[in-house]
Amino acid sequence: MSEQQNNQQAQIGKEISVKGMIKAIFNDIAHIQVGSKVITVNIKDLGTQ
Repeated sequence: MSEQQNNQQAQIGKEISVKGMIKAIFNDIAHIQVGSKVITVNIKDLGTQ
């Protein structure tokens, strides 16, 4: 791929979708397991209000 194509695909603020399992929720922070990694996301950022 050319550098121009890479710049179009990766942008700050671009929405993405990942499949993961919510392992725990503490104080409005969801701990989500994606593969072997656990990431933390504010519940407000999930858009499931």
